[in-house]
Amino acid sequence: DLDLEKIFPVDEDIGSDSALLDNVVELLLAAGNRELAEVIMMVVPEAWQNAEGMDPDKRALYKYSACMMEPWDGPALVAFT
Repeated sequence: DLDLEKIFPVDEDIGSDSALLDNVVELLLAAGNRELAEVIMMVVPEAWQNAEGMDPDKRALYKYSACMMEPWDGPALVAFT
């Protein structure tokens, strides 16, 4: 049983942009059945609106995610492999 109170507040007024991003990623991982790669694609999407050659399923994920949350614009660099 998940106790979400342990990870609140997510968007604290203190901490760096990177720390806030970490909090959001932790919340999304804890609250659902998403894989880490999907969470990262949700919060830091690639430029998808005008990418004509993009896979339709990937575009659908980005479009759906855009309805749920704003893309993260905090850290200047996010390294993910």
